[in-house]
Amino acid sequence: MATIKDTPVIPNQLPEDLAAPRTGYCGTTTEYCSDPDCQWPFGTCDSNQTPAGPTTLNDPRPLIGQVSYDDDIRDCTQANVVALTYDDGPYQYTAQLLDILKSYGFKATFFMTGNNLHKGSIDVTPPYPAIIKRMVAEGHQVASHTWSHYSLSNIPSDVRKDQMVKNERAIANIIGRYPTYMRPPYSQCSRESGCWADMKALGYHRVYFDLDTQDYLNPNTIQNSKDIVKQILGTPGASDYLAIQHDLVQQSVTNLTSYFFDLIKAKGWKGVTAGECLAAIGGFLLFSKVIAHEHHDDKIPEGESVSPDPIDTTLWVHILIQILAFGIIFPTGMVLGIVRSRFHVPLQTLGALLSLLGYILGHLHRGRQFAPNIHASFATLLMSLLLIQVVLGTYLKLHLSSSLHASIRPYTILSHGIIGKIMPVVSWVQMLFGGITALGFCRVDHTGQCLAHFIMGSAFIAYGIVLTILLLVGQIWLRRTGRSQEFFDSLLIAAWGCVNTFTEHRWGGPWVKNDLQHTSMGIVWWCAGLLGIWLSRKRDGRPKRNLIPAMVILITGWAMSAHPQGLMLSTHVHTVFGYTLMAAGAARVVEIAFVLRDGGSVDAEGRGDEASSWQYLTPFLLVASGFLFMGATEEQMAMLSEAHVSHVSYILILYSVSFLLFLFVSMLLNLYASHAWPLEPAHTKHTEMSNGAPMANGHLERRMRDAEEFELEGLMSDDEDGVKHSQST
Repeated sequence: MATIKDTPVIPNQLPEDLAAPRTGYCGTTTEYCSDPDCQWPFGTCDSNQTPAGPTTLNDPRPLIGQVSYDDDIRDCTQANVVALTYDDGPYQYTAQLLDILKSYGFKATFFMTGNNLHKGSIDVTPPYPAIIKRMVAEGHQVASHTWSHYSLSNIPSDVRKDQMVKNERAIANIIGRYPTYMRPPYSQCSRESGCWADMKALGYHRVYFDLDTQDYLNPNTIQNSKDIVKQILGTPGASDYLAIQHDLVQQSVTNLTSYFFDLIKAKGWKGVTAGECLAAIGGFLLFSKVIAHEHHDDKIPEGESVSPDPIDTTLWVHILIQILAFGIIFPTGMVLGIVRSRFHVPLQTLGALLSLLGYILGHLHRGRQFAPNIHASFATLLMSLLLIQVVLGTYLKLHLSSSLHASIRPYTILSHGIIGKIMPVVSWVQMLFGGITALGFCRVDHTGQCLAHFIMGSAFIAYGIVLTILLLVGQIWLRRTGRSQEFFDSLLIAAWGCVNTFTEHRWGGPWVKNDLQHTSMGIVWWCAGLLGIWLSRKRDGRPKRNLIPAMVILITGWAMSAHPQGLMLSTHVHTVFGYTLMAAGAARVVEIAFVLRDGGSVDAEGRGDEASSWQYLTPFLLVASGFLFMGATEEQMAMLSEAHVSHVSYILILYSVSFLLFLFVSMLLNLYASHAWPLEPAHTKHTEMSNGAPMANGHLERRMRDAEEFELEGLMSDDEDGVKHSQST
């Protein structure tokens, strides 16, 4: 150790390389410069460094769960447990402590300091990163004891926050997240100093203890600590304790710990983390995410995105609840809103509550671990849209009638309707992200191919759903536009072809694998799309049907059926996908040329819901094609091949899912049509329209208005409905 310079401390007159201990003298050795005894206002301390990475100071800090953020926590809420907590580590004895904990099957909470006692920053100084990763891997709780072990009551707010944030950053550099539990050094964090407010603002629970082993006072006389724990554990009527030890005290680790654990086991109790003793649900309050969403990743093999653990029950429940809420309840509620049903609000409220429950369960699961992923990030957008929708719906339901609200209300209705119709699309994307994340797909070299399958597959499914909508409830709207359906189909095909032409191959580079086939398909699409647009009108400007979009579907199916694949299973699935798409195109040709004879789907009474059985074939086959293509990625095929799943079984499963989705869409459209256009008596008087088709008197005009009013206007009051009715009569 260097010579100590016994120079009295004079504030603001110290050289930068000097530091001062609490004795009031300055020096340059460990004795002077090592925290927590170094006086940071008077010089440079050894902990005066910041861990690498962005600051966490401005991270969102949601106060989640039932454990208090306002009160000092000093005892457990669970019976027959001892919360085992260790302060000031990690240190040279911590690995041995983990061995002892493992042998007893107990769990503990480690309130860690980031850089004190001259041990170096925990995120870069071996063996601390490995020890901390082991803590998490073995089910222990990581918590904060500040960066340098300063008294939080005796430092300014900015330094106090800096002490917490530096420790967060160091811990996050090791395990990818940081704690929400902390213990103030020296048990000093007073309300008057502002420490309570700062800890709550940073999202921390303040945890103390009700069983002090006093091991730090007895490093060489640990029998005193043994006597303390024996006496306290023998207290009649006690049902739990929140204990404190220090893993930097050798005798506490090597001698006291086993003795303490034997006493706990003799009572029939168990040693648990602070979070478990406080009944923190699933332990999910133990960590805040540095990135988006909380999931452990310490068991994920190098180069993988998920751990090999199975999906646990909690995560399965999360999946099923979110599918129910976003896949069934919200779309049904959207339709009920469009038809202004009184069941719209109750159903959407139920969906919102279920989605919130599902969101919480998504943070509680154990089992399979996930690296940072798009599903977690996208959840924020989805839940934000849901929150906005709930706020708008609540505002509309209040029926505020002042002049200001009267001017705002139409825009609110419009916004509510737009978001309501966006939600099914966004929900579909999130569910796909969920499946991709759960299986660890779409990573590294597979990303482009995987995204292409899910985007194109979703496009086929969307095309099938749009055709079903136009078939059952959209023909009047289509007639109103003055365009044939093939005009819109050809326009989209041309646009999609242009995108594919210039994105499937990296122009200027070599042609690899299936680049040429993908690019040539794009060229066919925009060429055929242009022709379809040209043929969609007669010479006099009236809309005209044509077969070009159907031919594009058929040609695409033929090309995909011959798409070269690396696995036999993949070849079979792609072949059936191609045949299904070809069948959709052929069915469309038959529908237009022979079933409708180049006409529309509106019957003699102006109803578009009386479609022939053949007309359902094309949209269903498009939906089935979409699921087949989404289910044929390289990673899926490899996984199924390894599991020895036959292509027959897999294709039948995908077709089953297609049947269910098509059933659900048809039911929603029937629900809409039943409310919007109730059946009229058969003897209704007919009149001749300008295009020569006999129509019910006033029926077509009313249905055209309904088609234009495809907005979510369902939250109008009775008075508003009455005004609207009087204006229309």
